[in-house]
Amino acid sequence: MKKLGAKTENIKVAIGQGICQDNFEVGLEVIQQFTEAAFPSSCWRENKIDLIACNKFVLLQSGINEKNIWTMNRCTFENDFFSYRGDKGKTGRMWAVISL
Repeated sequence: MKKLGAKTENIKVAIGQGICQDNFEVGLEVIQQFTEAAFPSSCWRENKIDLIACNKFVLLQSGINEKNIWTMNRCTFENDFFSYRGDKGKTGRMWAVISL
């Protein structure tokens, strides 16, 4: 977006639903990779990653103003959402939109 002329202070970001920290357990090797990539320890608790915190960290590091970051704060592990793995391939659909 910046290469196309967008000013960082004008960029607004919406983060939709995704698996939440309580339900996103990973191996310790994944935590190690996040550590090596310089993510702060606030992005995980024990072996559970907080993807919203990770995404916000990357956005803030990229110069996006915190007031321009909105999160849905919904977990796709909830019954309201479809999960290909959780539903063993029998699912509905979700969609996303990205625009300039």
